[in-house]
Amino acid sequence: MTSYLEETDASGNVVQSYVLPALPVVPPTDWAVYLAQSSKTPAFWYGTVAYQWPVPHWIPALRRRGYNPFYPEWSHPAWVGWRLLLVSLLFAPVAFGLARWDGFSWKVAVARAVLTFAFNFAGLLTLCLVTDWPVRVRCPLCHRKRPVEENECPHCRGPWPSRPRSGIEIFDRKVSETANTSHEATSPGN
Repeated sequence: MTSYLEETDASGNVVQSYVLPALPVVPPTDWAVYLAQSSKTPAFWYGTVAYQWPVPHWIPALRRRGYNPFYPEWSHPAWVGWRLLLVSLLFAPVAFGLARWDGFSWKVAVARAVLTFAFNFAGLLTLCLVTDWPVRVRCPLCHRKRPVEENECPHCRGPWPSRPRSGIEIFDRKVSETANTSHEATSPGN
């Protein structure tokens, strides 16, 4: 950034004023810096740019000083913006695919893709950590994964199979009929 230096006398009057030009920004060569730039959220990055873009036009002093609405530590802010869009476009289908693979509706899957696009990897990670993922087991009929909470399989539309009878069921029809006849035989009115 541009540096300003003013010499003042003992009473506070400006004697001399200097403007030191900004040092040239060297493009980052470190992978950590590159990944940190690519993992920013596009919603905040473009929101900041849109918020700061008209400021130099409204304040002439900032226009004279060479105010940069983009982040000054990045040498190619347009390339950072394109990189953020590209990374977000790569993560959005991943979020959509994960949602559909786990049995969420199309509406929920599209909402997850939009949130991941807006917030990049942070959005995808947040959705993966916060989501209450459905428990899935293999369907005994089609052998594909199905949610436990649903009564029919989304793939083959088959119901859950009933448990095999073991002979100790309490609410069996024969047991209830014999209980009623024995109750009638032992009632005091007979």
